[in-house]
Amino acid sequence: MKIATLTLPLHTNYGGVMQAYALQKVIGELGYSSELIQLTPSAFRPAYKVVLSKIKAALFNLVTNDISKNRNLQFETFIQTEIVRTEVIEFPYQLSSHSVQKFDAYVVGSDQVWRQDYAVNIESYFFDFVKGNKVLLSYASSFGGDVWGYSDKQTKSCSTLAKRFSAISVRESAGVDLCKKHLDVNVERLLDPTLLLNVKYYESIILKYSSKDTNVSSGVFTYILDMNKEKENVAIEIGDALNEDVTIFNKDLTTSEKLNFGEWLQGFKNSSFVLTDSFHGVAFSIIFNKPFLAIGNIERGLSRFETILNVFNLRDRLLNDDNKLLDIINNDVDYDLVNETLELEKARSLKFIADNLPSKK
Repeated sequence: MKIATLTLPLHTNYGGVMQAYALQKVIGELGYSSELIQLTPSAFRPAYKVVLSKIKAALFNLVTNDISKNRNLQFETFIQTEIVRTEVIEFPYQLSSHSVQKFDAYVVGSDQVWRQDYAVNIESYFFDFVKGNKVLLSYASSFGGDVWGYSDKQTKSCSTLAKRFSAISVRESAGVDLCKKHLDVNVERLLDPTLLLNVKYYESIILKYSSKDTNVSSGVFTYILDMNKEKENVAIEIGDALNEDVTIFNKDLTTSEKLNFGEWLQGFKNSSFVLTDSFHGVAFSIIFNKPFLAIGNIERGLSRFETILNVFNLRDRLLNDDNKLLDIINNDVDYDLVNETLELEKARSLKFIADNLPSKK
């Protein structure tokens, strides 16, 4: 029984890659083989636009003599080694190929696959390209926010496509309401795939990929996607309050210089405290049972933070006018209670996947 997974094109984004890795591992643990449909950012664009983009990129690289500034070999190595993928899909016509159409079931998710301004040709993330009577699932798909961004045409077509699904789950509570109101389908809210795996998977990545020359030390681990002076000052203030050193992960590094997944995960594991404005920064703080402070990232979608913090009764870890910095630092996280909730949520999420994938033959 073959399963295909679909997410946004993988690039130098730790959380985006890890959720794709985690979903594939979860499906494997249930006894299925799966492949990630390996999209390039151009895969759902008209072919002539893809060709024009390639020509422009080639000319730019020729002029600047720089073909690697947006590539990161450590990310590419991890993806090639740890995630089973189909052949590369660069053009829309390739979606009709056997390598894409051969699967018995298709699972879209997780991450912001249903966010219209992130997903080129949003209908494709509702499997408009899948032929025949195949099992279609959504696992923890995210709209990225609580505002509906689809056009009337997109809403109509995606509503029709959504009704082909055997079952749909979303990652945020806001997504439940959006699906019901705009797509006319009832859905469940479930965990991000990264929260479904045993921590041993992430510890094995640390052992395999951490460099002996780059040891992310203990102290305050700062994983910030959109760094500014205000956030850097928050990190310094936390370090001073806890009398701990502060590590600002990937500070001043270019895309090609970003550290690998072993160092990233090691940062969470070794830390005494985590500061983050990332959804997956919060998720991995929970996975490694670390006290943390979350800075809401409105541009990237605040509802993503609200849901995960509400699920684990950790709303007081979000820095805002009601939750003061020193109060958050001085309040411990009750990880006995958090882990109890996590096990219940994991069981519900795994049951959804197991119940809705086709029976193994």
